[in-house]
Amino acid sequence: MSDHAKPVDDRVDLGHRLFLAGFFFPLAVGALTATIGFGLTGNLVIPLLGLTNVIALIFAANTLHQGNKPAEKIVKIAGAILLIAALAILFTSQNLASYFIGEQMLMFVIFAAAVAAPSTGVFLAHQRHEVIEAVEEVPVESILVGGALSEEAKAAAKTYSLLLRLAGAVLVLACVGGIALAIWLLMSQGYGWSLIFASLFALPSAPVLLTLGDRWGFLASTKGHEKAHLTNIAADAQVLVNCASVSATLLALLAILELAMR
Repeated sequence: MSDHAKPVDDRVDLGHRLFLAGFFFPLAVGALTATIGFGLTGNLVIPLLGLTNVIALIFAANTLHQGNKPAEKIVKIAGAILLIAALAILFTSQNLASYFIGEQMLMFVIFAAAVAAPSTGVFLAHQRHEVIEAVEEVPVESILVGGALSEEAKAAAKTYSLLLRLAGAVLVLACVGGIALAIWLLMSQGYGWSLIFASLFALPSAPVLLTLGDRWGFLASTKGHEKAHLTNIAADAQVLVNCASVSATLLALLAILELAMR
């Protein structure tokens, strides 16, 4: 594999994973919440919207996967329209049924947001057999001296390690504390579900932060295979970006739903 092909293949693979996550997450959550919403309210519009979501998601995903370029623009436009409509319903809803209807609209918005991501755009371009330009990479040798990590880079690596480990530990404590507080609120006040979900949404980034801290610490204290260690750090950093992006999206949706229900 050439030096040009590997970065391109990595970006295509990342876009493929994001595309699949953007498809399966709203598909599963939409079907589940449609069932719950119908059970709680008895409103037939909710399961009908859920069924429409399933059909629309499968059709759109299949069409995009086949390399249909106009479909990509249509999905983005539809997502923007549904986002406006969903927010209007959520912020003006007066009953539980309206809340579930707005939530069902947001499911296709999540898919459209995944499609609009730059990484997904690379994957879809690959599906259309378009030429994908490789991103210029910063040479690893810039922080190496004679194949080993420079003293200045070692000091920076130790600092990164400390900060990342501290951030991971604080995030773990915050999430565990949030869940504990939510349980106490549920038992004493009767509310707190939102805090549980918020803590669970934020938690996946914690082990990635701790792993990155360990990798930087190992890089600073161990000689040999520096390039391989830096490659692993870059891969874990991308995982952290993905986790943080998904968590931020879920937390934003949770905040919108919480405000809409007040």
